Amino acid sequence: MVLGYFEDATQSNSRIFLNYEDFYPEEPLPPYFINCDFVTAPPTIIPGPRSPLAEVIDSGEYVYVRDNENTRGETGPLFVARRI
Repeated sequence: MVLGYFEDATQSNSRIFLNYEDFYPEEPLPPYFINCDFVTAPPTIIPGPRSPLAEVIDSGEYVYVRDNENTRGETGPLFVARRI
């Protein structure tokens, strides 16, 4: 003889996305609370076990944005931005 209890349940989630313009159609968008400036990595490699760029990204303070295709003079090979 086998005795047991079995229950099958499903779960559903819903998300609602709202736009600022839906509530305030005539108002300009409010400013962001943080300035999102891109920073380039230094163009020279500093000798050592790890580059300062790798340490900053691994620390979570900055995130990779994209490669810098116009590397001239003092600009570095890629862009990073401060994490919010």
